[in-house]
Formats: sequence, structure tokens, C-alpha cells
Amino acid sequence: MDEYAAPVCVALANVPGVTLAGTPGAGKTSAVNRFVCDLAPSTAVQFVGFDGKVSRAEEGDYADLVKRMFRVLRR
Repeated sequence: MDEYAAPVCVALANVPGVTLAGTPGAGKTSAVNRFVCDLAPSTAVQFVGFDGKVSRAEEGDYADLVKRMFRVLRR
């Protein structure tokens, strides 16, 4: 979805990774959660999470997604 809630296609063929960055409260967590939920059924996709705000992956913004991630790294 774009900023106007219109569906968009993102071409990710042969893309080895994606970075999402922005200011606090900009919707990064919501965007990542939606992205993971949309792609979770595909075995062709692996997820790695980097969360610098927690000491354990199970405590962070993406705690509900840990079981589907290949790796979770923290600071």
C-alpha cells in the first residue's frame, strides 16, 4: 500500500535484502508486520530482523514474528 492506501507492486526478484528506515512513529513496524504477513506463506522468502531497542527478540516490536524469522539480531 502506498501513502494513499492504494495497492502497489514491489518488484523484489533477485533482490538480496531490503532496509526500512525512518523517524519514530512513521509506521515502520506496521509496514514490516504487513510485509512479513504478506510474504510469510512463501518458502522462497527468509526474514532477518534487527532490533536495537530490546535485549531479547521475544520482547521487541517483532516478537510475534520471531517464529517465522530465519534470524533475529539485537544490539
